[in-house]
Amino acid sequence: MSFAASLAYKFIRIGFFVRLLTCKKLIPFGSGEEHLFKILDALALIDEEDTWECPMMHEMQGTGVLILKSDDSSLKKVAPMCNMVVYASEL
Repeated sequence: MSFAASLAYKFIRIGFFVRLLTCKKLIPFGSGEEHLFKILDALALIDEEDTWECPMMHEMQGTGVLILKSDDSSLKKVAPMCNMVVYASEL
């Protein structure tokens, strides 16, 4: 979660509109410190998922960054839908 938080912080700080899309929550595009805190709050409550049951998959817009625990993740099948995949085990 700290890597996702760092990405959100960096992109909001340089002026990008950022949103957070998880399988259970969508924080719409926004910017500024208040928006960053909304994203950080949501990240703090995320639990690890082993399955991809995502009702919000149709919401994909913009540049997608998929953050996975490792290369062995069952969620790896979603990678082709994203612009970038980051493995936490390699950070």
